[in-house]
Formats: sequence, C-alpha cells, structure tokens
Amino acid sequence: MKKICALILASILLLSCCVSVGAALPETNMPLWDNIISMPMTLAFNGTNSTASATITGKSGVTCITGTLTVYEKTSTGWVSVGSDSDTVETRSMSLSVTFAAKSNVEYKAVFNVSVTRNGLIETETRTVNKTC
Repeated sequence: MKKICALILASILLLSCCVSVGAALPETNMPLWDNIISMPMTLAFNGTNSTASATITGKSGVTCITGTLTVYEKTSTGWVSVGSDSDTVETRSMSLSVTFAAKSNVEYKAVFNVSVTRNGLIETETRTVNKTC
C-alpha cells in the first residue's frame, strides 16, 4: 500500500513539474516596413467638398517616392473611380489629396498605392480606407 501511495505521489509531482506556462503576446498592428515610417490616410465627407488625403513619410535615406491616391464609389455594378491624384518626389515625404462630390448613404473607398526607394531597395505598399457618407 505504501508503494502505491508513493508511486501516485511521485506521478503527481512529475506531472505538476511538466506543465508549461506561457503568456500571450499582445497583437501588434505595426507594419514591418523597410523604407516607410508612416502612411496616415483620411476620408472626410462634406457634400461636394468631400476629401480623401494621404501622406507618406519615408525613413532616412529614401531617394524616391511614387504614389497614387484613388477614390472609388460603390455602385450596384461594383467600384467606380470618382477621382485620383498621383505624384513622384525625390524627398522623404509626399502628400496627396482628392476632392469629390459624395452622395449620402453611399460607401466610398480611398486606395493609396506607393513605391518607396531607399538604398536601391524598392518597397511597395497599399493602404485602403472605407467609409459611408
């Protein structure tokens, strides 16, 4: 009987030592960019003066940024472009904006496509913001 109790206690001790403990890491929303520091975008509605705007800031050493900001309106047949702006700069930052006439209760989408060159490495990124007027 003593041997059985000793065997049970030894088993319990071994099992309790084998339990692994781990902490969950918080989710990160930070992209792992090589050439880009930030890419904020806004989509604001004010009737015929509605505006989509986007800015990109590159890391030190960026030699060229090419970008296009396009605004789309959702229709019964799909997404239709309502305006676009694009530019190429040889600096670390660029801002683009598109003014358009928004309709009430209609969904809009702003898409910001960029290509950023630093140390011969070209990095591309796309950001999208959806919002209903």
